[in-house]
Amino acid sequence: MSVAPRPIVTEPYPPRKAVASARSKKHLSKNSPDRRQRSISGKSTKKVEKLPVRSPLNLPIWLRSLLLLQQSSLGVFLFLIAAIFSVYGFTVGTQQLWNKEYKKLKTLQRHERMLTETNETLKNNLAKQAEKSGNGLVPVNPNKSIFLRRFRDNSLKSGNSQSTNSTQTIPIKPPPSAY
Repeated sequence: MSVAPRPIVTEPYPPRKAVASARSKKHLSKNSPDRRQRSISGKSTKKVEKLPVRSPLNLPIWLRSLLLLQQSSLGVFLFLIAAIFSVYGFTVGTQQLWNKEYKKLKTLQRHERMLTETNETLKNNLAKQAEKSGNGLVPVNPNKSIFLRRFRDNSLKSGNSQSTNSTQTIPIKPPPSAY
């Protein structure tokens, strides 16, 4: 569907002289608005007067208070916008950090489950190997237990060394059974 272009109109309104001649002269009196405001050339002859400038101190109190309210409300509005963006940024940042740490936690929990599973599998395999008869292991019997006395080296406690070339033995403490 094609649309034909509109013709360009260079003069949308008839010239002013044609309008003035078309009107009857009896309707245009000397006091008519057209006659008072316009000269023959068509330009306005009326002068524009400037409004008097009022200083803020000469304004009424109610107007001054409204201006003060407007200025202060602008300041409050800007402060609230800054506070809203700060709170929004804090909540978004906190949520992203929380999501990151939560993913870390889930990964660590998954690894813990895998390690627990591997540990229990190893324990199970050791128990199965201990149950087999051809491995040389003997079941625990309290009657066949061997108890050893504690060895005490008196030379270390007294500080007497028999020779400088002799090696001294330092007793090794067993690791604690639990932390």
